[in-house]
Amino acid sequence: MGKKRGFSVKEDEFHISVHNGLIGFEFEKAEGGFGLSNIVNMLTGYSFMLPSDEAASLWKADFRDAGGKAYIIDNKVDCKRSYRVEEKSEDALVINFEWTDIDLGDEKGVINVKVSLTLKRDSALSYWRIKLENHSRKSCLWEIIFPLLENVGATRDDPSHDLLIVPDGWGRIYRDPRKMSPYQATYPGGWNFAMQFLSFCHDYSGLYLAAYDPKAYHKRFIFIPDTYTGTVVKHLPRSSFQLINYPENMGVLQTVYEMPYDVVIGVFRGDWYDASQLYREWVLKNAAWCRRGKLGKRGDVPRWFQEITIWCMPGSPPEPRMDPGDPKYVVSEVLRFREFFDVPIAIHWYNWHKIPFDTDYPEYFPTKEGFKDAVKKLQEFGVRVMPYINGRIFDFNCRSWLLDRAERYCAKESAPRLNAQTLQKYVEFYGSRQKFAVMCPFTEYWQDKIAEIVERLVGEYGVDGVYIDQIAAAPSNLCFDPEHGHPLGGGNYWFSGCEEMLRKARERAREKNPEAILTSECNAECFMAYLDAFLTWHSFQGELVPIFPAVYGGWTITFGRSFTMEDLKNPISFRAKVGQMFIFGAQLGWFNLYEITQDEYKAEAEYLKKLAKYRLLGLKFLLHGRLMRPLKFDTSFPTIDLNWTFIQKTVKVTLPVVMSSVWKADDGTLGIIFTNISETPQLVAFKIDLKDYGFPQGKKYTVSRITEKGKEKIDEYGSTEIQFKDLLPGRDVLMLQIEAN
Repeated sequence: MGKKRGFSVKEDEFHISVHNGLIGFEFEKAEGGFGLSNIVNMLTGYSFMLPSDEAASLWKADFRDAGGKAYIIDNKVDCKRSYRVEEKSEDALVINFEWTDIDLGDEKGVINVKVSLTLKRDSALSYWRIKLENHSRKSCLWEIIFPLLENVGATRDDPSHDLLIVPDGWGRIYRDPRKMSPYQATYPGGWNFAMQFLSFCHDYSGLYLAAYDPKAYHKRFIFIPDTYTGTVVKHLPRSSFQLINYPENMGVLQTVYEMPYDVVIGVFRGDWYDASQLYREWVLKNAAWCRRGKLGKRGDVPRWFQEITIWCMPGSPPEPRMDPGDPKYVVSEVLRFREFFDVPIAIHWYNWHKIPFDTDYPEYFPTKEGFKDAVKKLQEFGVRVMPYINGRIFDFNCRSWLLDRAERYCAKESAPRLNAQTLQKYVEFYGSRQKFAVMCPFTEYWQDKIAEIVERLVGEYGVDGVYIDQIAAAPSNLCFDPEHGHPLGGGNYWFSGCEEMLRKARERAREKNPEAILTSECNAECFMAYLDAFLTWHSFQGELVPIFPAVYGGWTITFGRSFTMEDLKNPISFRAKVGQMFIFGAQLGWFNLYEITQDEYKAEAEYLKKLAKYRLLGLKFLLHGRLMRPLKFDTSFPTIDLNWTFIQKTVKVTLPVVMSSVWKADDGTLGIIFTNISETPQLVAFKIDLKDYGFPQGKKYTVSRITEKGKEKIDEYGSTEIQFKDLLPGRDVLMLQIEAN
């Protein structure tokens, strides 16, 4: 077969090759099972998959009978195989691979599988779907791994140049993935997989792997490095990528499963930022959670909330016997904090209820004595109040569990088998060691329960908003309770149920206060339509990069990070944490460090105050702007090695002493923002061509410095090539604005 209108499809003795000049694939022929044996980045000439003596993989399906016996088949199974090339239009080519008459145990020829690959002209992305027909009367489809890409690794040069990019928190890079443990993430689940893509790169040759699923179906992304056992191998690393898909109505006989979204395999030249922009281009236009538009246009995120600069929490009382959530203590500490910083602040109030923390949820009332008056007092001084509740779990030893017969509404798991007769609730426990059931968010009971709590807090106690824990953090669960009205097992009901719960809670809260807000833990993208912000307290480990802001800058708000007293005792650690938040565009703080206002830590308090003031000055960039490609510097800044404590373990972090980011505002101006976290001046020198940031030639450009005193013109340029050099003092901020005349 020859070229087809810009596409090429060729066969040799062993392989079928297809490309469009930008991305290429190599499949084994029918006798080899049509396994995917190579992916080529034709932008760089780099191949991502290593040759193997074994037949290549593409998919694997797990079927279960009534006894739980597994029947595993894959693309190498003995069956009839065929493929055909069809052209849908001049700009798209579709290849269909088919496996027919597959045996399942003693049932002959009962399974058919079809995989389609769509290539588009002038696109380095490819789009994949899978369809299974099941004519078995004994076994149901339980899960399907597709795609299953094995032998991914360095095909030339040093494998230490490999890296894995994942949407963990703000974003994380694993350099030389041979050193890492398997990376496994459930989506939706913001704890370690906020968005539906990852990328494997070798230097600047990028492989992009994504699910373009606008409705947030339950799935799992897995990357298994070759050497995850910790052993040293002499061969080039052969890692694998798996996307596990879960059909609706698992455990039930059904004749057809069709993947309800595209898997996207693509290539690019660049780094983490380029991978993020591929996802951004799709998600903002197509995902259900983006339907409300940008922050500046959607109109339902109150202005007071957009202007919050620092978050605090109830601190540790001076005496061990004191209650950390005692309203009198909280008010005195927060007002002292507010007076010092003199910027818009909010308190995330834990332990406002009489019940112990992580006990007797969701029986939050009555509140501690004086809570309502404390809320009013704080608000009189301009402090906004947001109490904590949990939106996911139910203590099954509390009174209302029995009174409401709430077990009917919790999520139920099933053993992998056809027509399982016994279901079991998911049980979790935390620091209190109390046992909790995970509730199914699709049930009206649980939606209304959370909405009623939110409504009461806003209406009766006058709070400005409510934080609903775990919704955007914990992974979705597969629920098999047929009484809940959703498909059994797989599906997108966890997303749609949580979204409906948040919609109800927001609607009822805003009937009491039109400017009430809702937030949640971590940053699972799919819940942003009815959440005003995400608490990114968990984003700490490894080499962090702002992937989430690069996708959603101007579309949602992030806030908060975990701080400890050790950070204040090691001031550079404190400045590094809060400085990175500032550069990434997050609302600052989440402190219970009221000691920061003491004379001993005055320098760190002044640095935090400076960041807060500059955040307010730069909201059109840091909140409403689009995060652009980072600057490249001719010389690197000094770095520091830090040990941060996160959930009782030490996290090693290396950061430059000068951190920066580039933002493009809706008014067309470019903001370039720096902070120097060291105590000594650092030379900031860079060259930038504005064409790379979407600015036209033939205009004059003015560079100004934004300060607390106003905008100061620095220079004017007659071309798009801009140069800048200046000393940035220690513990300081530099905010530049570039605009066309």
